[in-house]
Order: sequence, then C-alpha cells, then structure tokens
Amino acid sequence: MILIPGLSLGAGTRFGSTSAGPDADATAIVTAITEAGGTVPDGADTAIQTFVKGLKSSGAWNAIFHMWGFVGANAASHALDWRNFGGNSISWNGTLLHDAIGTKGDGSGYGDTTMDPSLGASRDDFHFASYVPVDDGGDGMQAGLTNEVTSLFLGVSTNGNFDCQCGDSTTHTQLTNSNGGIGLINSAGVTQNIYHAGTLINSLTVSGDLPAEYNLYVCAVDDLGSATSFSAEYISFLSYGRHIPNPASFQTLVQNLQTALGRAV
Repeated sequence: MILIPGLSLGAGTRFGSTSAGPDADATAIVTAITEAGGTVPDGADTAIQTFVKGLKSSGAWNAIFHMWGFVGANAASHALDWRNFGGNSISWNGTLLHDAIGTKGDGSGYGDTTMDPSLGASRDDFHFASYVPVDDGGDGMQAGLTNEVTSLFLGVSTNGNFDCQCGDSTTHTQLTNSNGGIGLINSAGVTQNIYHAGTLINSLTVSGDLPAEYNLYVCAVDDLGSATSFSAEYISFLSYGRHIPNPASFQTLVQNLQTALGRAV
C-alpha cells in the first residue's frame, strides 16, 4: 500500500468503497432541489456527494427508507424526500421559516410527511434521526407521532433538553442541559440505543410497538391525527428506516454534512 504524504485516512475508511466519479443518487438530489426552485449553496453539491457515498460505503443507505435534508431554502425543496422523490414529500401547514439553516417551527405550523413509521420497519429493527442546528431555547418536538399508547418523537423539549421516545413510557429519554446536534434512536433486536451528538446516552429494552395508523409530523407531533407539541426550533435533517449498522459512522456523516453546509452546532 502506498500512502500519499499528507493524506489522512479516517477510522472506518474502506479502499474502493466510493468511486471517483459522481454518485447518481447524489446528483439526483441536487437536481431535484434545483428543480423545486431551491438554491444549492457553493460546495453543497460536493458535500451531498460525499454524504451519499459515505452512507453507501458504511451500509446505511439501504437502511434508510425516508430522508429529508432541508437544503434549498424554500418550502418545496425542503419538502423533498431524498430517498423517495416520487412520494412522501412533506405537506407544509402554517407559516414556517425555510432558509439556508433548515426549517424552523413557528409554534403553530407543521409538516406532514404522509409517512406511517409502522410500515416497513418494526420496533426491533428501526432507526429515527434528526439534527437540530441551533438551540435557542424553544420548546416542542422536531418530529413525532403518538397514538397515546405508544409514541415516536425526537427533538428538543423544554429548556433546550434533548428528548425522545419510541414505544411506551418506559422508553422515554431526556438529556438535561444539552445542546443541539444529531439525535438518533437505533434499535436492533431487543436493545434500543439512544445517541445525542455522537454519544451513547442510554440503552433500553424495547417496550411497546411503533405507533401505527398516523403520520410522522415535522416541527410537531401527530397526536391521533391532530398536530400538537409544536416546535420553535430549526430542523436540518430527518431520517427513518431500519436500524443503522454503523451508528458512529452515520452520525459523523450527518455532522460532516451540516458542517459543510455551514449550519453545524
């Protein structure tokens, strides 16, 4: 093996895991943003290429059913599901702010992903992730739903505390005095691991099914079909699907994307 002076290979780097040319899926994302009237900032196309290639080489790409990157600085581009351009675009309700940082709740508006999380995943094999770029002390959930028996939500709650739940009340986790960053619920088998800003903060025994028959809302929680727990924070990333095989790599990739877009914590 020949090492080029000055070249640093990060942990988990695999030779041949990414191609030198552009990735077709990453190119499609940038094209969709532009066609939706969105603005692709300088360097964002390269950042998205790096992000998608990294997801594929780490095994995360195929585990992600739905992913919203909130790039483009308008409602149409922020509605795009990067894994499913033909469906599950977010339907916005209210006057949320859409800018280069992401989408910011206004305390009464929300987005409907039209996606029922119980379809295609199970409580023993799923992940749910979001990225909060800034913590301005606003309340509410970045994304979630509940049938009032079991719940799925993730975001920043009262006083800027990281807050999440998947299942019944025994799976509720809150991290006090926390800041923004990536939050990840990753469940494989009977263990549900909770991460915040790249750190494992809790491991729980899975308890309670994924809530069914309701849609995942953004900047609010779908409570039996009605929006509640409205957010006053930004959201810059959201994904859902089967469990992520390498959660450390996944969180680093999301963080690096936000850094490259100039909106990282």
